[in-house]
Amino acid sequence: TKVRNSQEGIEIAKGILYKNSNNKTVIFLSGGSTPTPLYKELANEQMLNVGAIAMVDDRYGPPMHPNSNELMITNTGLFKYCAMSNIPVYLTLKKYLSLTETAKEYDEKVRYLFKSFPKRIAILGIGTDGHIASLPAQVKSQKFRPQGRKLRLKVKSLEFVSFVRSFPVEPRVPRISLNMNALSLTDLLIVIVFGEDKKEGIKKALKTFFKGTVSKKTILITDQPVSPLARRGGKV
Repeated sequence: TKVRNSQEGIEIAKGILYKNSNNKTVIFLSGGSTPTPLYKELANEQMLNVGAIAMVDDRYGPPMHPNSNELMITNTGLFKYCAMSNIPVYLTLKKYLSLTETAKEYDEKVRYLFKSFPKRIAILGIGTDGHIASLPAQVKSQKFRPQGRKLRLKVKSLEFVSFVRSFPVEPRVPRISLNMNALSLTDLLIVIVFGEDKKEGIKKALKTFFKGTVSKKTILITDQPVSPLARRGGKV
């Protein structure tokens, strides 16, 4: 969906969420500045009907550390609304656990959520380099094997969660993310991308991530032009 500005895009994304979610739905949230206005409006309007909220990805560290996505979303007021509405929230980060242990525990949570909720929605963004969630753009296969000799990201995958010790863009910190196995099993991927600086990132992401079955369940909301070839792949 091509929009004139970010506010129009947020309104469209909000309407899609209201229409497609209910108490049998789990919604996975990404961090970043782009979806922040969406989360604020969902918190203020208090109309979201959903069975559970979880995270798409986060930067490894103690719970609610300054650069975490969970702190960013907390500051929008959305988690407070969830608490008031008895909507359970499943976060990624755990105190005193290593990166590997944190990833394994979150993988167990995601497996539980996939079994418990028949409908799954994920809200995603695209980085300027083409990465989505915390999945580097250069990693194309479902098992996330680096392509080419120069790429040494050492991305490791569990059933539904992947983790990398040094992300290729700033901040270069360990990250934990839903992987393509998980995203391919979601019913709807809402990808929100605004800004001229994201134009090349969109092109890269469309070539690496949003192909095949994933593209057919993807709604791309952007203020940037999308090529006719990309339009044939999914709901853009």
